[in-house]
Amino acid sequence: MSHITAIEFQENWEIETLKAMCQLTGWQFNENKKNYSCYHAWVGDTPPPPGFTAHEMKEQIGKCSHEIKVPNADYSIGIVEKEGKIHLLYDYWQGGYGLQKALGQSGGILKQNYSIAKTLLECKKQRRRVRLTDSERVGWKQIEIEME
Repeated sequence: MSHITAIEFQENWEIETLKAMCQLTGWQFNENKKNYSCYHAWVGDTPPPPGFTAHEMKEQIGKCSHEIKVPNADYSIGIVEKEGKIHLLYDYWQGGYGLQKALGQSGGILKQNYSIAKTLLECKKQRRRVRLTDSERVGWKQIEIEME
């Protein structure tokens, strides 16, 4: 049974940054893929994600504009564009069969990688020298930016 949730962020998601994040993490950005992997049946025993109605979920579940596929996860993330806003949706039933672990609690790992990608893209626009390295702390990244 499907239990769809959204990964919420304090700013609007951007497609180009999501693509850069996927390139950075080794995740696969499937442009123009119209479906994401989930149970594909809305049973209505949980509330719909913010910005969606139960009726919309029943009619549109599993449909998207683009998809993010994470290695070793059976379910994927659907990128849904609605009313000028981008939503990242996924089925969290049974931990998304590996997806929720890769995303971190409340999508924390995804959000961190998105922020890194956004910083790298902004530095590239400003023609700054940037070096991204793994930190001494496991799972941490370090960004060095040459300001002038």
